[in-house]
Amino acid sequence: MQYICYVSAATAPLSGEELNKIVNTSRTNNKRDGITGIMLYSEGTFMQVLEGEKKDINAAFERINKDNRHTGVVKLAQGEISERHFGQWPMAFKKTTAKEFSKFSDFSETADPEIAESGLHPSVLLLKDFFEKTGMYLAMGLLLSFVK
Repeated sequence: MQYICYVSAATAPLSGEELNKIVNTSRTNNKRDGITGIMLYSEGTFMQVLEGEKKDINAAFERINKDNRHTGVVKLAQGEISERHFGQWPMAFKKTTAKEFSKFSDFSETADPEIAESGLHPSVLLLKDFFEKTGMYLAMGLLLSFVK
């Protein structure tokens, strides 16, 4: 199993409706392909982690690179993992501000030691820590319980 973490920039400001469409399409595709992960959108910037089988995340990343709603796709990290770290979500999502996200820039002091020992890239640790600290685990669990 592998993960990919990337950042990109929106080509134009995205409305809530447009963001919902992106997230819903991602969730549908990811469920179909056995991919899990998280996406953060902050003032025109996307940061996302995908995890799954190598061929599936590579295919998803190829689709992402071809999507004209964003540009400047930069792969921050890709590597092997022994287990999923975001396994309960086909695509968790949070829209935030740069100010809110900057509170978590020193993830090395706050990241879960078990995750830090996993060998994941620091960007993945930062996203996981951010989602945990902003209540996304609880919020996503509640949301998913209604969707089922």
